[in-house]
Order: sequence, then C-alpha cells, then structure tokens
Amino acid sequence: DIFFFNDTATTEIYTEQIVGSVRCVQETGVGLSCVFLMGENTKDVKPLAIRLDSGDVFIMSKHARTCYHGVPRVIEDSLDAEPFENYLKEKYQGEEHAK
Repeated sequence: DIFFFNDTATTEIYTEQIVGSVRCVQETGVGLSCVFLMGENTKDVKPLAIRLDSGDVFIMSKHARTCYHGVPRVIEDSLDAEPFENYLKEKYQGEEHAK
C-alpha cells in the first residue's frame, strides 16, 4: 500500500485481510511524517509508536501481517517541500504552466 499523508490524513487501527500466500505487507508513506502504531493481533496489547518520514517503507511479514496497525496522526510541518519545488522549477522552466 502507498499512503499520501497531508495535514488531515490518518488511518483507522486495523489488521490486513491476508488472502492466499501473501508473504509480506508493505506500507509506504509519502508526504508528511506520521506516527505509525504497530500492535499485536489483539487490541489488548499496547502498540509501539514509530515515526515514519516521507519515503520510509515499513514491511510486515510472518506474524506481523495479522497485527493491528495504523496512523492516528500526522506531524505538522514535517515535509521539506523545497527539493520538490526546485525540481519542478527546473523541469518546467519557461513553460506556461510553471509556477
């Protein structure tokens, strides 16, 4: 799964519905940094809070595939947009739609 986290993006705390012989689940986040909660296969266990930054990849295999996980909040102002803005300026320099 690829998630784009803007300033209002979150996900529920959920488990994957594993179909067939899926070996691992990959979560990739782009945009703002977020707090990713990784729990167990029951909500009775307190989840581990992990900071994920834009571009980070989180892979869950074996037992972790069936554990509860999710993103309850994003971290405001955590994305440095300057590299993207510079790329767009260089790519579209002189074109009508460049900002």
